Amino acid sequence: MASQRYLKMAFRTLRKCFPAPACSAGVGLKAWRRESGRDYAYAEPGTNTAWFHKGALRELSREQVLGLVLHELGHLADPGVWRSGSEARADRLAEKYAGLPVNYDEDMIQTTGPGTARPRRLHR
Repeated sequence: MASQRYLKMAFRTLRKCFPAPACSAGVGLKAWRRESGRDYAYAEPGTNTAWFHKGALRELSREQVLGLVLHELGHLADPGVWRSGSEARADRLAEKYAGLPVNYDEDMIQTTGPGTARPRRLHR
């Protein structure tokens, strides 16, 4: 599937961009099946693992998948991930280390395509 290729390509490329601990300990990408809801991905900083909903790979564009990967790797690179402001900080770290801004499209999904900075109505 094309989106799975994008995810693998993005991971290989971005893994070179992010600092320890996200890369030195090895980062894992895993997929899960969600029953319902909006969430497409989440990070587990203690395990250096980013999880992606299998549907995200089918439903989202290349730019959205890349935005999700960047955002979740931003969480893994954040030493203060449990502090307030971690969502916006993940986007800033992603841009700092990968050189690509994480925007939010009209559906409020991360993207490297056109969009805006993290909307205030989303938790920070």
